Amino acid sequence: MEKRAIIVGAGLVGSLWAVLLAKRGYDVDVYELREDPRQAGFIGGRSINLAMSTRGWRALEKAGIENKIREVAIPMKGRMMHDEQGQLA
Repeated sequence: MEKRAIIVGAGLVGSLWAVLLAKRGYDVDVYELREDPRQAGFIGGRSINLAMSTRGWRALEKAGIENKIREVAIPMKGRMMHDEQGQLA
């Protein structure tokens, strides 16, 4: 019996989940509402500050892409968060 998976959402988790399932032999279909940014060009909106935890790095390692990500990642020694008024949160 063929193993199939459908993933709704091609964000960070959906994309990684698709890679991991495909490595386990699943035929994976991913559905995403937004346009493909490679074809649509810049899509305005807010950017995200992505901080990777140990569990996140482990997931990337299992997907076989940890080293590629580390090549472009910027180490974060610490961080501060603030609210919309600029006050530390």
